[in-house]
Parts: sequence; structure tokens; C-alpha cells
Amino acid sequence: MALDITEVVKLTSSLTVLYVEDEEQIRNEMNDMLDDFFHEILLAKDGRDGLEKYTEYHQDRGHYPDIVITDINMPHCSGVEMSEEMLRQNSEQVIIVVSAHNDSDNLLKLINMGVNNYLLKPMKSEQLFQTLYRVAKRVHYKNMESEFSHKTRELNEKLNQTVSRLEEAIVVAQSANSAKDEFLAHMSHEIRTPMNAIVGLSHILEGTPLNSKQLDYVHKIRSSSNLLLGIINDILDFSKIEAGMLEIESVRFNLNDTLHNIYNMVGVKAQEKGLEVLFDVESSVPSVIKGDSLRLGQVIINLINNAVKFTNSGKIILKVRNVSSSNTENILQFEVIDSGIGMTQEQIEKLFHSFSQADSSISRKYGGSGLGLTISKQLVELMGGEIWVESEYGIGSSFGFTIETHSVEGDRDNLPPAELSKKTALIIDENQKSSDALTKILKYFQYKIIYTSNITDAKIVMESSPIDILFVDKGIMVKCDRDRIKKRDNVKIVLMERGLQLTSELIFGGIPIDARLIKPFNQETVFDVILALYHEKYSSGSILTKSDISTLRGSRIMLVEDNLVNQTVVSGLLDDTGIEIVIANDGQEALDLLENSYQDIELVLMDINMPRMDGYQATQHIRSCMRYDGLPVVALTANAMQKDFDKAIDVGMQDYLAKPINVDSFYRILLKYLPAKEEHKNRPISIDKQQTSTISIDRLMSIKELDIVAGLERVGGDEDLYLSVLFGFVDIFADAPRELGGFVERGDHQSTKQLAHNIKGAAGNIGADGIYSLMELLENILETEPSSRDVLLTVDRFGIAFRELVLSVDQMREDPSDTKPQISQIDLDKILSKIVQKAGRRKAVECKRLAIELQGYRWPQGHGDALEEIVALLKEYRFKEAVGKIEEMG
Repeated sequence: MALDITEVVKLTSSLTVLYVEDEEQIRNEMNDMLDDFFHEILLAKDGRDGLEKYTEYHQDRGHYPDIVITDINMPHCSGVEMSEEMLRQNSEQVIIVVSAHNDSDNLLKLINMGVNNYLLKPMKSEQLFQTLYRVAKRVHYKNMESEFSHKTRELNEKLNQTVSRLEEAIVVAQSANSAKDEFLAHMSHEIRTPMNAIVGLSHILEGTPLNSKQLDYVHKIRSSSNLLLGIINDILDFSKIEAGMLEIESVRFNLNDTLHNIYNMVGVKAQEKGLEVLFDVESSVPSVIKGDSLRLGQVIINLINNAVKFTNSGKIILKVRNVSSSNTENILQFEVIDSGIGMTQEQIEKLFHSFSQADSSISRKYGGSGLGLTISKQLVELMGGEIWVESEYGIGSSFGFTIETHSVEGDRDNLPPAELSKKTALIIDENQKSSDALTKILKYFQYKIIYTSNITDAKIVMESSPIDILFVDKGIMVKCDRDRIKKRDNVKIVLMERGLQLTSELIFGGIPIDARLIKPFNQETVFDVILALYHEKYSSGSILTKSDISTLRGSRIMLVEDNLVNQTVVSGLLDDTGIEIVIANDGQEALDLLENSYQDIELVLMDINMPRMDGYQATQHIRSCMRYDGLPVVALTANAMQKDFDKAIDVGMQDYLAKPINVDSFYRILLKYLPAKEEHKNRPISIDKQQTSTISIDRLMSIKELDIVAGLERVGGDEDLYLSVLFGFVDIFADAPRELGGFVERGDHQSTKQLAHNIKGAAGNIGADGIYSLMELLENILETEPSSRDVLLTVDRFGIAFRELVLSVDQMREDPSDTKPQISQIDLDKILSKIVQKAGRRKAVECKRLAIELQGYRWPQGHGDALEEIVALLKEYRFKEAVGKIEEMG
């Protein structure tokens, strides 16, 4: 929404501005523009002249100009030097810097000095008005505070004046506090950005060669920065709530997924202290509900983190109950119980108050802002519930709260098939609480439960009673041997263990096991284990592979995707499956292909954000044509928000896949929408792959910018495909930092957002989580504050991260030529012939593999330049040019 200029004038009409600019024409033009806003304008021709007028004004008026606007590069005295001297005289001086794109070094100096307001050259009117409005508001609020302080002093001196005067002062105070809260809430980006930079750059610095003392210093900087950032985040959340700017969502989510994510965030701290975290969820609690999963998770994480902080031994239990339900609503009760230090009644009464902890020694010993429980209380109330605490000093504490949630129509409880129900399970676990929680879940599955706390009693039970499933805790298993637990054909063994980094071996201590159950477990994870034990096909707990989609051989699908890296990923996941994939680079090309060439397409995978015609528009065109009524369209989107999924369904798509693509979900979509071909039923896929990469995945594990494990999962564990996608990402986006910088400099927000979206989707596929997060942040800033300087800062941070990744990958790709085997002319001709064949059919993955194979040899003399060009063309997916170059070689 455009800014109302009258609002700017209201705030600036009583203020004085000092404008410093060495170019006379610009100075005069700016003077004419500023004359419409400010009460008084002072002009200076350089930094030295600016300092003289600044000092003279203070001597004459007794105060400094309200706002200073200055250029950076000027003769005699630069804007940086002038600003430094002004801030020395008046540390609260508001300064706006007019910056060119190449002033990054000076900008860093100014940021370190505390100057946070910028205008970019060439200056745009809207940018100027927005900045003046923001800065003038700050000056206005500062004046309000000064006025309030003055009035407060007068009231203290006139304590015996009338009650009406006192009430008026209270109203003024409340108004000032509200203004400050609102101002602080708006300043969240301004405060977080430098802190995030400190944390991020410290992390990068830790990965550089440092001696032990330097490494210790950097580690302490990062640890202290993380602690400070946590306190700042608490304050900002608190301010948003107080200013009424925090909204609660009501979207569909899986409670089990939320609990799993919560444990991922709190589990490490609990493990470090040797604590066990247990989830005790009643069977009456629905697994899928509507509410705000982010804020619910924030409250639970805060309570569990507090429990971990104040508990030295024992366990922490999260209990979830359905205390009231109707056809449309459920009131859920959550309770976090610990065996920690506990609290006295006096300490309890101090909780849930802003900036307050149980006693002053807590913040010294344990840290924290004292805002966590206050924020949790307010979030719970915003979600329609209440929060309370019960505690006994030296025994432990219990924090409980309720929230209102909405039922989801059509949600069904998870129950195993009838043939897997009514079995007998033996639980061996020293932890009674853990076994009780598992017993409740298994009884919901109609299982008969027998419990023992030691292996001796368990052995007696197993000899006297028929047992179908044995759930045994890892702590007990390590004490056993093959003679203590006999492996029987009809008994399934489930190893229960806790931890975040687990092995997947099927033999533990010499004892074969059938499955693992990770603590803390929930109804869904137990359900998945039961299905996995009995090999139920396509259960939510089993991971699909290419062999599972063998019945789809002969199907034909269309991928509508403009991102070459994503095209490579999808093509690679279908390589050797017998499923033909047709690629369209945008929505319009997809419609043309459907119309003219490919009427037998059985499924369309539709990207959302594309040039020319996006996925929404293309789907609407498809749905308007009757002959495509039965053609399923599945959305591919990196914007995994509920509103994006809802819009996809509204325009006529049947389903959606979030980017980066989860392999298991991708194959399930294919099985869901593609009909099985009778002639291929029960016929396994034969995959004959040749390892062409000369680079070991183990070597790539050392690249700190990549989560190699996550990247391999995205491509179904295919190492060659992963390398192809990784190298493709580096090559395709080689010029991305410069392109993004150019778009930002020209104010082309749409192109910036489009390129950021493409980079984000591709980065997710290779496990480049840092780059993915930066591009997600850039998208969000462009959505809310496209003119913010945070756009340029984020692009600069991306450039640093991308160059680090490119450097690491290129070092891995380097292969000294004298270590490569010499390729014969016959073998070279064979490879080039394969390239021509695969390029003609646009087999992107195969072409990339052949290019990598070609690089693994020393080339014949006289062919080096041509072959190097062919490899480069293949990596850029310029297949036609590559074929032409091969034909030129003869």
C-alpha cells in the first residue's frame, strides 16, 4: 500500500534537517524536495562544512538538528568521518546515509558505528518518503519520551497536586509505553540482522585455519551471540504480543509430526545431561488437528528446555490429554513433568511475570531473559487456553496448559489391518513410565501386553507364553547375549533406543533384530513399526524405492519445471524405471505439448513459479478443456505453506509435492495416480548402473556447506545422480550472485524473487541448507519489505555462502591429469556416440554422467579444447550444441 505523504509531513513539519552533499545540482534538487517536509533545512557542501554547521546550530539553539542526511564519498571530510564525529558529540543523533551500491566497506564501518538508516543511489521518491517516515517516527517517539520524562519530573516536584493531574500523567505514560512496544515490534528485522551476521560469520570463521586460542575465542563469541540472540528473540516476541502484532494461525497439521520435530530440537540437550524424554499421548487425542503448530511447538519447547535446564538426573515426561471434545472442537491438555530442583511457593508466585525468574541467582547460574514463561502464557491465552504450574522444592515441577483446537473432517485413527491386531507383546524395560506409555498405545491396537523390568523374568515369560513381538530397551539389550534372548522364527524383536544419531544395523550385540523404535515414541511411530515388522507394502513407515514402482513401467508423465537442476533430479529418480518423462520449461510450453504432441500423458507434475505462465494459470487452462478431465495434475512447490496447498487444490490440482522433493513421497504420488500396467505387475526393475564418478561421496562429507545425507535422500541414495545434481547446481547458478545484485540495484523485485525461488528449490535438492535458508529469508523480505536494506545484505550473505560452496566443490572436482588413465580413440568414439544418442533423447542425467566419465580420462592430443567445450555444454544442458560440436570433430 502506497505511503500517504501527508503522514510524513505531519511527522517532519516541526523538525530540522542538515543535508550534506558535495554535488551542487543534487544538493539544490534535494533542497527543493526537503522543503516540502521540514521546518528548517541546513545545507552543507562537504563533511567539514557539515560539521561546522552542526556545531554552530547546537551553540545557537542549545540542541542538535533532528536529522542528518549525508553522502558518503566527499572531499575534505567523508560522510563516514563526519558521522563518527557527530556521534561522538551526540550519541543519539539520527543519521541517514545516501549510499552507492559499491560502498559496502563504508557501510560496514557505519553499521559498526550504529548508523542503520540508508538511502540507495539512484534515489527514488518512494524510498525517500518511506525512510523519512520511519526515521521521523523514531524522532517523534524520542521527543515523546523526553516530554514524558519532563512531565514525570514535574509531577514528582508537585506530588500534592490534584488527582486529575496524576491520572493524566498515567495516561501519557501508557501511551508512550504502547508507542515504544509498537516501535520495538517493527524494529525486529533491524535488531536481528546484525546479530545473525555475528552468529553466521563466527560459524564460518570456526571452519577456517585457526590456532587453539583463536578457535577458543571464536567459539566463545558464537556461544555468547547465540545466547544474546535468544534473549533478543524473547524480547521481540514479547513486544509483538504486547503491540498486538502476533497472529495465531488455524491450519491443518499432524500432532505426531510436531512432537517429532520438538524432540529433534530438545533431544541433544537432554542427551548431553543423560536425561530421558518421554511422550505419553492418550489414544483419544486426534493425530490431525487444526491450530497453530508453530506456536504450540514454541510453548512446549520452552517448557521442555526449562525442564532440561533445571533437571540433573531422571526423566522428563510430556503428557497429552483430550479433556473435552465435540464434533468441531477439542480442548487438549499438555503437561511437562520433570524430576528437577523444584520451586518454593514464593518462587512460583514470581513466575509468568515479564523479565522475572524464580530468584535472582537463576539468571546468573542458568541464563535466560526471564521472558520465556511470560511469552508462553500469552501464546497459550491467544490459543484459547490457560497455563499453570505445580511444584515441590527438591522434588520436581509440572507445567500444564490447555489449548483449543479444531477437528479435521475425515481424519481417521491409525489401526493396523485386522490380521495384525490382537497379538501378544512382551515389553522389557527398566523404565516403568516408558513401558506404561507403550502399553497404552499397544492396547489401543488391541494387543495383549506383558511387562517385565529385567531379562531374567522375560526369559521365564517367553518359555511359558506364546509371544509375537518383543519390545526390548537398548539398556537391557547391551547386557544380553545370544543365549539370554533366543531368536525364534515367530517372534519379532524391536529394539527401543533413544538418541538423534542412530545406526541402522539389523544385528545388535550378536542378536538379530527386526525393527527399531525410537524414544520418545508416539502412536504413529508405533503403528509404522508394526506395519514394517510384517512387511506391509507401502505403509507410512516403509521407504519406497525404484523397484516398488515396477508396475508403472510404460507410463508417460510430463514435468513442467523451469529449473534445470530440478529437472535433473526428477529425471534421475525415474531413470531406469521404464517411465517416460516429457519436460516442459514453463506453463505455456506444457499446454503446447499437450495440444500438439503428447495426448497420452497420464500425469502432470506442475511447478508453481515459472516465467511466461505459472503453474496456477497452466492448470486452469488444462481444467477448462474437457478432454483433460481425467488428467491428474500434482503441484511442485517450494512454498510449503497451507495457503499455497489450498490454492493448488482450488485451481484444480489433485495433490502437491513440497520441494525439495522427498523421494518416498514422490514414488507414492506416482503409485497413487498412475494406473499399474498388467504386463509389468510383480516384475522387478532391472537396474544396471555403471559407476562413472571419480569422486567419492566420503570425500564430499568434508564440505561443511552441504548436508550430504539429506542430499542423497533427495535422489533416492543414487550417488552418481547426486554428484550430477550438485555439479549442475554449481555450474548453472555460477553467475547468480552477480545477477541477484544487479536485480536489486535496478529495483527489479520480481526478477530477484524469481531467481531466489529457483536457487532455493535447487539448493534443497543438494542439501545446501544454509543457501536454502538465505533464499527463503530473501523471499520473505521481498514479500514484506522489498525496499529494506536487508535485501542487499541477504544477497551479499548468499554471495559469500555460494562462493564458499563453489570453492569446496571445485577443490573436490580437481583431478590432476597425470593420475588419469589415457583413453583410446575407440573408447572415446564409444562415449561420444553414447552422448549423441542420449542428447538426442534429452536424457539429462545420462549426459551428465557421460560428461563426468569423459573427464575421468586423459584426452588424445589435439582434442582437448573441443572435448572441454563439449563437457561444458553438457553440464549446461545445451545438448544440441554439444552434438554439433561432436559432429565437427568428425
